[in-house]
Amino acid sequence: MINEQLKKDFEVKQYFDQSNLVYISAFISYIFLIPFFFFTAGIEMAMIYLACMFMTYVSIYLNRKKQYGMATLIFILAMNFSLVISLFAFGRSAGFYYYFFNLSVLIVFSNWKSPYKLVSILLEVTLFIFIHFMSFRNPPFLVMSSNYLMLLHTMNVLFNIAGVANSAYNYVNIAKDYQRGILEMASTDYLTGIPNRSSFTKYYDKVQDDCEKGLGIYMMDLDHFKIVNDTYGHMCGDYVLRECSRIIAAETKTEDMFARYGGEEFVFVHEAQSKDEVIHQAELLRLKIENQIISYENHTFSITISIGAIYRKPSEDICSRNVLQLADKLLYESKDKGRNRVTFLEI
Repeated sequence: MINEQLKKDFEVKQYFDQSNLVYISAFISYIFLIPFFFFTAGIEMAMIYLACMFMTYVSIYLNRKKQYGMATLIFILAMNFSLVISLFAFGRSAGFYYYFFNLSVLIVFSNWKSPYKLVSILLEVTLFIFIHFMSFRNPPFLVMSSNYLMLLHTMNVLFNIAGVANSAYNYVNIAKDYQRGILEMASTDYLTGIPNRSSFTKYYDKVQDDCEKGLGIYMMDLDHFKIVNDTYGHMCGDYVLRECSRIIAAETKTEDMFARYGGEEFVFVHEAQSKDEVIHQAELLRLKIENQIISYENHTFSITISIGAIYRKPSEDICSRNVLQLADKLLYESKDKGRNRVTFLEI
């Protein structure tokens, strides 16, 4: 479910946010181009770009309605319409050819199916070749000065470079966000939202070799959790895991590591200064869980937790010992002694 949500978010950013940026940028450019062509090339060119502006607005509207494919199609048709007219009107030297490459990129990043993308790109190439050869055989409709054509050429080059750079920049950011989401999903427990065992292992491999710092290490397991599942159902069991995770996480600091180790077992590691600090923290967590009233649908009950806690002093002699395994043994001692208790050891 998390993966599907991540894909949905990526598609929204790619097909809505990025496409919307292209459409709005084009719409704003028409606000400038319509009066520009009205005063320099005549009312006919201004009306053509006004029609394209309206079609671009339709694309923006459809894009907000999540009709991404249709929005892209209308925008590409509008752009091709203005390109063909502009090329015949001003000729090759005005630089309108460059937009064909931008449109091909837009087709590649659309949400169309691959065959449609291929056909569309082939049509763009065919149209480009046709217009290219026709421009050699037919003079432009409008005879403009070389300075005017140079201005158009410069504007079109700048618009295309800005468009490609902006789209590429946004797409790279979208891809990076998606990658970060994938990495976060891989390191997070899907049920509780806290780090998973894989994430904890990477963290612990680093901190256990730091012999200059004292560590508090806690292995924790919910008592009689199978009874909760059997009595109230697995959905209730999931709710209990989330609630207990929330309670314990509220007692940890940002730099601490609290993770789901597996099933109903959790692990907590933090930098500690003394054994009293570790004992106090372990008892605090135990009491927080014991005193929490769980309410699920029409059921109200409480649950307890057993803890194996270790204070590992900052010492070279004990740094390499498998402290985590020892904490797990202490956890099972707490279970054997009747549960809902802390078994502590200083090493």
